[in-house]
Amino acid sequence: MPNVLHPLDALLDSLLFMKQSKGASDVTPEFSVSTKLINEYSLAQLSTVLPLELCYSRLRKLYVGSESGFSMRSFESKCFNWNAPTITFISGHRITSKKTKRYLLFEEQFPRSRAAEDETGSDFDHANDDSARLTFAVFLNQHWKTSNKEPFGDSKTTIFQLSPRQAVFKSSTFRKDYCYFNTSGGGIGFGNEEPYLKNNTTKFRPGNVSLTIDSGLEFCVFRHLGKGGSFNPMVLEDDSIPVYEDRFVISDLEVWGCGSEKELLEQAKRWAWEEKEAMARQRINADTLGEERAFLEMAGLVGNHGASGGSV
Repeated sequence: MPNVLHPLDALLDSLLFMKQSKGASDVTPEFSVSTKLINEYSLAQLSTVLPLELCYSRLRKLYVGSESGFSMRSFESKCFNWNAPTITFISGHRITSKKTKRYLLFEEQFPRSRAAEDETGSDFDHANDDSARLTFAVFLNQHWKTSNKEPFGDSKTTIFQLSPRQAVFKSSTFRKDYCYFNTSGGGIGFGNEEPYLKNNTTKFRPGNVSLTIDSGLEFCVFRHLGKGGSFNPMVLEDDSIPVYEDRFVISDLEVWGCGSEKELLEQAKRWAWEEKEAMARQRINADTLGEERAFLEMAGLVGNHGASGGSV
């Protein structure tokens, strides 16, 4: 079991060297909202790589695919009004022998890496259990937005693998293709260049360490080929860098909002203002409805259509 103690690296580091922040002693592991991916166990694991107060007291559920539907439109409607950092969780099972027509089309758009195929059967145990659930998470420090031309994000963007192993892939200085949300058929990508989309042709352009979700939110690929991308690769005990690629069918996709107390307060004020504006527009529509109907009745467009139009 060469990796059984890996999660303890981050845990011991946070316990031994954690800086005491204001109010950190008041943070207790209590969480009232649970989903398939977020519960007391996953939060405990997440707290080994993210601040404790963020994991337990500053998470807000924004989007859950099983509740709102797996579509780019649902994702956008739930997440784009959140102007603070987010954590996106993606989970599913590896694609093995059964391949649907939709997946074969996706494989044409995202061909398998030859380098990763050449490494199949190596000592690295990423592919030992095809039935194991793969779970990844991405911390995005900037708010979500449509980016059909240029990626967005900053150096705080981080990819986590939570199962079947735990690993952290921090941003690098080689490239800045941290994230894109492409509404023209390119899906969602972390660590990728914008996809090539032209003449009904889609070609993904993944980075060396990247996470790619298709436009139907059905398939996901985590590629790990080495250095040179927007995220740093995993380094094993012997200083080697494993080369592999995980492809899986998405069963769960969730986005949770997070941030500092100031950011959460500003977000709450923004939502309250938007709700107030929406109610004001409804009142205006209700107040003017009677006047508009009277005018249309005078013109003979509504009401007693058999009568002639009124004269002015």
